[in-house]
Amino acid sequence: RKGMEWHDSEGEKFNCDWYENHDHCKGRNCCEVYGTRFRNGDHTASTACCACGGGTETQITAPPTMKPTPEPINQSRNP
Repeated sequence: RKGMEWHDSEGEKFNCDWYENHDHCKGRNCCEVYGTRFRNGDHTASTACCACGGGTETQITAPPTMKPTPEPINQSRNP
């Protein structure tokens, strides 16, 4: 859950970034090894972390660049 500070029940160190980094799982996929264990709240890493097949990503979009006109402009050719 990018932008969310989920971590598993073992503590803040074990967040989605930890699960995504395979160095500490001795070459194995941390999601496969621990992803369904250590539930915190309603989630395990398998449901909370994008790297483990769960989670959600929210894209931030830029605000509109042009201001709308205060009132519609009359495009009619007949006065």
